[in-house]
Amino acid sequence: MMKELQFYKIATVGLLLLNLSLIAFFFINRPPRQLPPPKEGRERANEALKLDRKQHDVFLQYANQHMETMRGLDNQQRNLLRPYFTSLTNQQENSYADSLLNQVLQIERNKIETTYEHFQTVRSILRPDQEPYFEDWVNSALKNVLMENKGPLPPKEK
Repeated sequence: MMKELQFYKIATVGLLLLNLSLIAFFFINRPPRQLPPPKEGRERANEALKLDRKQHDVFLQYANQHMETMRGLDNQQRNLLRPYFTSLTNQQENSYADSLLNQVLQIERNKIETTYEHFQTVRSILRPDQEPYFEDWVNSALKNVLMENKGPLPPKEK
C-alpha cells in the first residue's frame, strides 16, 4: 500500500514536471510573427496618393466625415432591417415590409452615392502630378468597399 502511494506521488510530480517543461519549451520556441500588421486605410491612402502634410490633414478630415456618415447610415439601415425581418413573424401586412425594404434600399443608395462623392472630394485635393496615383488608390479602396479582400474581416470593436 505504501509503495503504491509512493509510486503515485512520484508519477504525479514527474508528470507535472513534464507538463511544465513542455509549456516552457513552447514559449521559448514560439515562431516570430510572420507578417506585419496591415496598414490602416488612411495610412495606405497617404502613401498611395503621395500626399503632403497639408493634404494628409485635409484627407483625414474628409475620411473622418465619411466614416461618420457611413456609420450613421449603417445604423439607420440596421434599425430598419430588424422590423423588416420580424414582420414575417408578426403577420403584418405586406405593404409595411415593402415600405421598410424601400427605405433600406434608399439608405444603400445613399451609402453608394456618399462613397462616390467621397472619392470625388479626395480627387479634388490632389495636385496634377498626383492624379496618376488616383486610379490605383480607388481600385484599392474599392476592394475594401466591395469586401474583395482575402481573408476574414477583423472583429468589430464595440
